[in-house]
Amino acid sequence: NPGAEGDPTWRFRVGIRSDAGAAVLISGDGVEANASAAGLQASIQYVAIPDESGVSYRLPILGSALEFGPMSFGLTLSASGARILARLDSCAIVVDGKSSDSFMRKLLGGRPYRKTVGLSLGYDSNLGFIKEIHQVATVDATGPEPPFDSTGPAGPSDLDLTLPLGGGTLLGIPGTNLHELVVRLAAREGDGFNGGWAVAAGALITFSVNWGPVYLLVERLGVFVGLDTITLQKDRNLEVINADLDVSRPTGIAIDVRTGPVSGGGAIHFDPASGDYFGALVLRFGKRITLTCLGLASTKDAQGNDLTSFILIGTVDHLGLSVGFVTFDGFGLLYAADRTLDVPAVRAALPSGQLKHLLFPADPIKHIPEMVAGLRRFFPPKAGSHIYGILVKLTFGSAHPLLRADLALMLETDDATESSRLLVLGRVSSVLPQESAPLLTLNLDVVGEFDLDTGYAALDAVLYESKLFGRFVLTGAAAFRRAPGVGFALAIGGFNPRFSPPAGFPVVPRVTVALTSGDNPKFIIEAYLAITPNTLQFGATASLYAAAYGFSVEGYVGFDVLVQFWPPHFIADFKAGVQLKRGSTNLFKVDVRGTIEGPIPLRVAGKAT
Repeated sequence: NPGAEGDPTWRFRVGIRSDAGAAVLISGDGVEANASAAGLQASIQYVAIPDESGVSYRLPILGSALEFGPMSFGLTLSASGARILARLDSCAIVVDGKSSDSFMRKLLGGRPYRKTVGLSLGYDSNLGFIKEIHQVATVDATGPEPPFDSTGPAGPSDLDLTLPLGGGTLLGIPGTNLHELVVRLAAREGDGFNGGWAVAAGALITFSVNWGPVYLLVERLGVFVGLDTITLQKDRNLEVINADLDVSRPTGIAIDVRTGPVSGGGAIHFDPASGDYFGALVLRFGKRITLTCLGLASTKDAQGNDLTSFILIGTVDHLGLSVGFVTFDGFGLLYAADRTLDVPAVRAALPSGQLKHLLFPADPIKHIPEMVAGLRRFFPPKAGSHIYGILVKLTFGSAHPLLRADLALMLETDDATESSRLLVLGRVSSVLPQESAPLLTLNLDVVGEFDLDTGYAALDAVLYESKLFGRFVLTGAAAFRRAPGVGFALAIGGFNPRFSPPAGFPVVPRVTVALTSGDNPKFIIEAYLAITPNTLQFGATASLYAAAYGFSVEGYVGFDVLVQFWPPHFIADFKAGVQLKRGSTNLFKVDVRGTIEGPIPLRVAGKAT
């Protein structure tokens, strides 16, 4: 191997060996010689002797390297038969803990990792095929230089073709099914002094495996091969040419297990663009207990910087443990590292009921996109922030459940600010008098926080998918705020129009029930209740609209009451009106408004038009 620097030395070895014995028999009949050729054996080997590092060749693969130690290829001939054998000693897969993404670096502790095996493959005319694997103890490795860019010298792909297959087996393996194949090709010529060329080919395959009770789906598992002569000759891993092998991780894996007493499924997804890993697992034991595990791990923060963060949620559902009027139906644990709860984001999402995909989700495997979106939005990465939580599922009522509550109680600590806060997420639902004949259906999502250092507290709740008599829609919201030195405020449906809400208090929509399903006729009732340290506020308004044959009628009636505790004072406003129109022409209109204020002096004022 002349002129090679850092490459192994290849040598031919030729051997001839004989184990035969020779015998000479001297007797009265003379001298007799006997020899056997059965022990004669000839062999030829082509052997690679590595350098001082013990590595003959190194191929970049999966962001790290595949290393080959001593190598030999040999042919042996004897009177009893022939054997051809290839030996690869001390082959190693080395994962570079420094150049992987932040999630892999955290798993590896920032250190490279080496898995070493020995491999022998061959054929013997007497023994048949020979295949042996010798595992060697795993040790820390010094690791290779940072791995090659997966795009390689050939650059980005020139051809990207997706082929839906919808059938066929994978390599003839029974129980497998091919779903999709993505083919990518790239080529370019070198420039500058060295010239040369580079080509790359890759394939991404989606397939499923159905073996007995286990179903497995793998999405877009890829292999890419690149060959080039652009790389300088001294840096080529195969002397005359440089070869790269890259295996891309699948973007998703789903599994479903059905074994009678135990059934369930799971999924794992990877998003290369965001660097997020997501996993879900659901196992059902018998017909009752359900185990659910959710996890999201990220390798980047919102600005794209390297930051490993993750959140894990595990729950056990359908326990059915009753203690009198209360049934303890579920329990769970939550842990998040380098993540925070974005309370404003949760508040904004309360009207859509998205918490149902995070707190004891009904069918996680079917709602993976919603769960991933919720975890990303509500629990964004934040360095130094950790969340510890418990989840409980409670049912109140014995014969007929009156109220159900799914709650998550959490403690968040921030190492950077040395602060901590208590957090709560909740879903409250009620169907009265019973689910088979519902008159009132309430669904309420809740988010709250309490800062243990400043004493600030906030609680928000929003109605969604709520109905009266099974058809009339109920909407509305509530909010609570407490700040040291300022006091507190609770508003269910908002405040009295005469009252100025505290600074920073959110706008709270009225609690509303629409007693008609359309806009014509339209009958709506709105109400509110508010409490502050020195006031009590409540009120309601009913409005009606109907139109037919070119005529329309509008009417309303309502009141607003504001009671001040000290100094004692109250003021109550009332209003009522009706208007009849033909087209845009007013035919009849009555409007009555009045105010009662007291107690001392007591004033009454009114106006009718």
